[in-house]
Amino acid sequence: MTYQYPPGSSIEYLPEGSTHAHSVLLSAGTGISLELEEAVELLSEAVLACNEDRHNGHGQDHGQDEAEKAYKDGIHQLMTRDFEKEYALKLLQKQREDLWYGVGSKGGPVPEAVIFPQQDDPKKLNVLVTAPDGTPSIYPADIEADEMFDVPTEENAVKDKEGVSWQRKRRWSFDTRARKNLPSV
Repeated sequence: MTYQYPPGSSIEYLPEGSTHAHSVLLSAGTGISLELEEAVELLSEAVLACNEDRHNGHGQDHGQDEAEKAYKDGIHQLMTRDFEKEYALKLLQKQREDLWYGVGSKGGPVPEAVIFPQQDDPKKLNVLVTAPDGTPSIYPADIEADEMFDVPTEENAVKDKEGVSWQRKRRWSFDTRARKNLPSV
């Protein structure tokens, strides 16, 4: 049975106790896809072909039972995974990253939410929440900073050289304070 899988679709198998997974690429976006039986046979053969000389010296010998498990697991993945949905989520993630970090950059995951102080009153907080497409929205928080965080003061922090932010004084654990003979806080 031939099915057109989305680009980058693959099935994987991680043998028990193994240091690496084996995978078979189902489609590279060229319009050519593997048939179900061919894909699971390739996965099973990849597990059998693995040895100490492969994977830059990290390979392992896997027996026939692992190859059979890989075959069964491959069939299970092909029958139950929603490759179209996975591909749509990858495209959405790429769109979000391009929006936040610029096209082609490797900026990392987009935050779901960020809490930060308001510019005019640092004791009040804002919450930035990203929509599924990555568009940010900012809302005022119902809680003030001193209720949520230990606000820096002259007693527990020192202003930095520029006077913009604070450096916290180190908080010692009970054991360290006792060992160094420091007063309790």
